[in-house]
Amino acid sequence: MSGATTERSALDYDVVVVGAGLAGLVAAASAAESGLRVGIVARSSGSLGLWSGLVSGRIPPTEAGARAVRFFMGYSAAAGLPMAEVPGTLRLVSATGRPVTSALTPRTAAADLAPGSKVLVVGFSELADYPAALIAETASRLAGLDCHYRSLSLGSAAGRGLAPRIARLFDDEEWFDGFLTSARRFLAADASSASTVLLPPVTGLDHFGRNVARLEDSLGTAVRELPALPPSVPGHRFSRLWRHRLESTGRVSVHIGRTVTGSRVENDRCRWVSDGLVRYEATSFVLATGGVAGGGIVVGPDAFFGLSRSVGDHAGLVTKPVEPVLGLETRGEGAAWLTWGVRTDYDGHPYRAGEGGGARRLENVYVAGWEAGVSGATGPQAASTLLDAYRAGSLAARDACLARERWET
Repeated sequence: MSGATTERSALDYDVVVVGAGLAGLVAAASAAESGLRVGIVARSSGSLGLWSGLVSGRIPPTEAGARAVRFFMGYSAAAGLPMAEVPGTLRLVSATGRPVTSALTPRTAAADLAPGSKVLVVGFSELADYPAALIAETASRLAGLDCHYRSLSLGSAAGRGLAPRIARLFDDEEWFDGFLTSARRFLAADASSASTVLLPPVTGLDHFGRNVARLEDSLGTAVRELPALPPSVPGHRFSRLWRHRLESTGRVSVHIGRTVTGSRVENDRCRWVSDGLVRYEATSFVLATGGVAGGGIVVGPDAFFGLSRSVGDHAGLVTKPVEPVLGLETRGEGAAWLTWGVRTDYDGHPYRAGEGGGARRLENVYVAGWEAGVSGATGPQAASTLLDAYRAGSLAARDACLARERWET
């Protein structure tokens, strides 16, 4: 057992997913497709607040990869967040104007910006995170685009707010009607000679698709959102819309604001996890708690300072990051914290130290997302997170279905 618990109640599911970031939500949706009861337990929406909104990385040309992509695109569309249906990767520019590529892209951000493309970058004076002049200059220099820029004021209602506040302003229909009139007056001439107009990704939390379409009609050219900087409006959209879609099935319960602090493992199987007040019991579990960046792996002071020197100099100290929920074995590359994850087998089962020494595999637990560790120093690409999470949810559901069949017979 890990962590002290004083549970007042218990909830029973077929599958419990710990974590509600990209990996957690995809794994839960994948598991729920089998008609199972799924519980999501998480402290927050994880790293979605940091997400650009792009599914970067490479989708392997396999049936498993294609199946995961079909599922993700279908579920996103049903949730109200359609992805662009284009083959291959798109050439885009980041929120700083640097060239980036995306394997899967929200429809409101999907533009294939080939070198030489004429682009109008629009910024808002109340939103300093997306400086139009700097983005246009960088995109011209590094991506080979023919960029021009304009900056508009959103008026006193915008204040000096962060991106989510301004996005909520775009959802106000009366305010947006006025903005549309101003945009047509100040941007139409420049937009007429551009193949694409790029805006900060704040065109709404609810009505972003409709607002982008109305802007296109008004300006007479393609309008697209830039990838996001934190705090991420696309990440907020994804979290809210996917969670609503999951809960609307009647089979998925989402428990946000709950930090899992304890668990019980018997005979190499996890029986339950707990937040100290509620015990969440299940046949199968998916751990998607975000690695070091999301708090799923804890870097204590001994590890922080000890990994820069030989372990022999720190006898008796814990010189490795630890996984606090199940006591899983961790692995990574020195002080490159984003490379740290838990050790797993091919199917994603993690290992924990056995009572007599040696590693013991947890048979009913799967790991997905940042918790699985990465090979680079900048965190996992969203494509690998998506594929791993879909697979983890599917395998957890398979195990739960097999267990149910055994009970019923």
